[in-house]
Amino acid sequence: MTPEDMPMWRAAAPTLDTLAERFIAAPAAPIQPPLPAPSLASLATGALPAEHSALNRFLDVGVLSTSTLWHMAEEEGKQAAVIGWPHQFDPPMPTIWVAQTAKFSDPAWETVPLAAAPPWDGAPPTFTPAREATLTLQRNGRDTATLFLLALDTSDDDTAAFDTVLVDTDRHVGPETARLTRNAPWSGLLVADNTGVDLKLAALDAEHLTIYVSEGVRFEASSPALADALLSQFGFYPPNADQDAYLQGHLTADDVLHMAERQTTWLAQVSAFVWAEMQPDLLMSVWPLFQQTEPLFLLVNPEQYAWSPENAAALQARREHAAATLENALRTLVPHVDLSTSTLALASPHGYAPVHTQLNLTALLTTWGFLARLDDGSPDWSHMRLTFAYEDGHAWFWPLFGTEDPAAFRATLRSRFNALSDPRTGESPVALMLSDESLVQTALWRPSTREGLFVQLKPGYRFVLTRSPNLFEPSPVYGAAGYMPDTARMQGWVLFAGLPAQDKLAGDTDTDPRVIDIPATVAALLGLPWPPDRHGQPWNVKN
Repeated sequence: MTPEDMPMWRAAAPTLDTLAERFIAAPAAPIQPPLPAPSLASLATGALPAEHSALNRFLDVGVLSTSTLWHMAEEEGKQAAVIGWPHQFDPPMPTIWVAQTAKFSDPAWETVPLAAAPPWDGAPPTFTPAREATLTLQRNGRDTATLFLLALDTSDDDTAAFDTVLVDTDRHVGPETARLTRNAPWSGLLVADNTGVDLKLAALDAEHLTIYVSEGVRFEASSPALADALLSQFGFYPPNADQDAYLQGHLTADDVLHMAERQTTWLAQVSAFVWAEMQPDLLMSVWPLFQQTEPLFLLVNPEQYAWSPENAAALQARREHAAATLENALRTLVPHVDLSTSTLALASPHGYAPVHTQLNLTALLTTWGFLARLDDGSPDWSHMRLTFAYEDGHAWFWPLFGTEDPAAFRATLRSRFNALSDPRTGESPVALMLSDESLVQTALWRPSTREGLFVQLKPGYRFVLTRSPNLFEPSPVYGAAGYMPDTARMQGWVLFAGLPAQDKLAGDTDTDPRVIDIPATVAALLGLPWPPDRHGQPWNVKN
């Protein structure tokens, strides 16, 4: 949610618009690199990536190395709650928490044969003999659960045609059984303790059915009683919107919005429940709606793949639908927050920029001699001459330990990237390269990165890893992050709503906050001491 897009979001989300008009809203300068994992870690700590250790989704050590805002609150005797935060922490989670904790099964798109069905306990009548299929869920090739799928003909119309599929884990039809129809193809199913999957019926005939099954992720809470209460009232923690299934053609844009809306609604309901019932002094909740939809729908530039006025208008409507989902979530939460005594801080820590071209690392490293291919054309990852980690608009590269002088390695890579040009434009796709002292100056230096080269692309380009032999290809993903922080569309946004914030914050200022200042400002509103050596500092607080 960038300042540039705020008119659209505010138009589609009246609650957001009202809060922004009444209280204090401002652009927020992102961290380097502007990506979800390091940005959320900075929102939790007020620290820069080199300090908290989450550099991107592949270089996220899992346990942050800097104390969090909620840990500081609890040290001062306040009660804190965290909902949906993706990191683990040391110090650990606060007194109250709800989080996805372990993957149970991988997503699947399967066409399975139907056969004569054994009896199901409690199955409804069918006007054509029922038929059954089975589907095994797996995690990394290991079986984790078996689903039974019962095809029924529920229409008494003298036509033998299945129209409904029941999905269950034990052939016992009850309230927990998923029911899929042609008109309502989506449902959810609990497949293990606190673990559910979303299901979509894609096709059904007399002999086969085709079904999409989302990933299964277990959720847990700070107490079994809280987990049971959430499961009873709101169901299981819905999975993330499946961007890969959309790009593979298995899901539609509306399917992605359905999944993102389900998860956002659940997070809003849980946040409202915890705030109202458990009354913490501080609650921090992550709603990844923007992260799950904007990369797929940001078709705004004629240079982008498949751009046309019609396609751009269709995906713009999806972006507005996502904004309406935020509006519904805010309507769920805001009535539970007394803004005369409490502050509601909304933060979007970075934006997304339009993408037109993807730079294929497999082809790049093969061309430069760092990676070989097997006889079938697939990469030979076992004999690479370097290691790397990438995400959207940036990548890290290191020499393999003991195989090459790090300085010579970086010099070689720099010269290769300097010579790289997009054949379509003749221009370099590279915006920035950092190593050695420049990593220290930009707060990206850590023991794990000290011998690496950091490469940041220009907006419009993104790194990918595919089997294609082409270096440059049109990008089917339309939005990406991770570009230089001063890029306009990388800017974040923050809102402090409530009378306490209005009383304590100056409001009018010539200096916008940084993302790392947001937790420090929240600490000031709570009356908490803030570490003076932390890079983030309270913003715009009245003396």
